[in-house]
Amino acid sequence: MNWLLLAAMLQVDVTPQEEIPITVTGSSRIEYLHRTRPIPRVRAALNSPITAQSESLFRSELELSLEADLGKEIRAGIGLKKPAWEEGEDIEMGSDLSENILIEELYVHFENFLMPELELRFGTQDFAYSLRPGREPFFLGTPNSESFFAGTSTFVRNTADRDYFVPMGVSLLYNPHLAIEIEFWAGTVIGGGSTTSDESMYGIFLNGLLSERTAWNLVSTLITGEGSDREIYTIGFALDHYLTQSRSLELFFEFYWQFGSLDETNDRAATALAIGAAWYGDGWTVEGSYTMRSGDEDPFDQKEKTFQSYEDINQFAIIESASLGLDIDTNVSSIRLSATVDIFEHSTLRFDIGYFHFLEKVRNSTGFALAPSQELGTELDVTLEHHMNDSVTLFVTGAVIHSEFFDQIAEESETSLFVSGAQIEF
Repeated sequence: MNWLLLAAMLQVDVTPQEEIPITVTGSSRIEYLHRTRPIPRVRAALNSPITAQSESLFRSELELSLEADLGKEIRAGIGLKKPAWEEGEDIEMGSDLSENILIEELYVHFENFLMPELELRFGTQDFAYSLRPGREPFFLGTPNSESFFAGTSTFVRNTADRDYFVPMGVSLLYNPHLAIEIEFWAGTVIGGGSTTSDESMYGIFLNGLLSERTAWNLVSTLITGEGSDREIYTIGFALDHYLTQSRSLELFFEFYWQFGSLDETNDRAATALAIGAAWYGDGWTVEGSYTMRSGDEDPFDQKEKTFQSYEDINQFAIIESASLGLDIDTNVSSIRLSATVDIFEHSTLRFDIGYFHFLEKVRNSTGFALAPSQELGTELDVTLEHHMNDSVTLFVTGAVIHSEFFDQIAEESETSLFVSGAQIEF
């Protein structure tokens, strides 16, 4: 990689004789995936007229990132990715690698920009924020999410889209105190086509500490889409608190209010909620939660109540995972329970069980009900991970679901999914 060329593109002056430290990181995921027939049939029905997915295949995902230290606390980077799917279709192993390579990162990052407390990043952005460190984002998780306006016309319907996009823009991080930080961002999440199809985001994100055991964050965003009247505002508040000094019992809460306009005649009024608790022991964790993303009962009343987001929740392989399953992420509520236990010295066993319910009827592109049932069903997932060392992890996941909705769409009420493989990081 010609880093002098990259630096010139980003308008950073680098003396040619200087040695530039470069850090190389990457990962590779190789897996075998089997889905029983109802999963691709339900996906095809939600995304009609898109064809159904393959039921069994081997596939891989590759990432490679290079970051250069340009001196004076300036870093520039580029990242390449070969995803496991593209435009909704799985990419099987053996396909032409050159046809599926994406530029995932291209940025310059300035630390101590104008003042010690300020950082500036220009280029690709990681608009991904979670209340709890290491957990999946409930509202904002680009680039690993579908379009904010997936399934949107004059109303919003449930879809099973599998998008991948790279947000570009500028962000400012201001950290005036150890207990608070503020981040401003503006950028295009989806672009490159016509100007009317661009999807842009502007926002502010604040997080801080109320005490050693209590954290909070506040987010406010504006998402714009096709046409001058598609403007959706979201305000969210989240709180995380450990009840005990040892941090063995955790309570967490997130609430989002959404308003604005979908087009000239349809206004937005939607909400989302996540609330739960976690109990941490010696080598085990138990967690329970309730989540809700509102739906719309009448697509023709000019009041759109479906909550939309850039979520990146993949706890349940069939219902929630974009990579493996359906990625159902709106007009849905859930009650979920998980338990994780360390077995042997380097292995972890995890159980997840969740009950999912559509809040309103699932509709087709014309606005009529796709199926009479709103019972999405009960899913059970079991995952075993074995860490060979710090770089290599072997995994296997099995998931089953019993669903009235699946029965009415695919004529089978029970279905399953199996995936196993290896994750390599360096």
